[in-house]
Amino acid sequence: MATCRDVKEEKDAVVSIFYESGTRMSTFTFTIDAKKIAITKTGFDAYETELETPDETWNRFLGLISKIDLTALANLSPPSSLHASDRAAYGRLVIKTGSQTYTSPMFDDNNPPSDLKALVEEIYNTSENIGR
Repeated sequence: MATCRDVKEEKDAVVSIFYESGTRMSTFTFTIDAKKIAITKTGFDAYETELETPDETWNRFLGLISKIDLTALANLSPPSSLHASDRAAYGRLVIKTGSQTYTSPMFDDNNPPSDLKALVEEIYNTSENIGR
């Protein structure tokens, strides 16, 4: 029998992470959950890949997210806004829990808010380690 605490923890548990970046010419999307990782790149070097999520990879992502105040995610101030004039690729992060969806404002892909920097770096490191 589930307790109220168990139900609350389940609703607050992160179920997926989605990251998108792009320019007029290409996009990069990265989705991860406890079961799979999916990466799609469009443009000149387009590719698509999907594989099972290793437990240690998912746990590493959960550890990084635990350091982020999800309720403040929508209100983060990007350190720069070159993406608004197409001088930099945009980036955007979406984190889903059992009961909520948290979305960051758009930011320069190469200059995320400091609260998101480690997570964005891990997204790119993971995608590079997976390859095509």
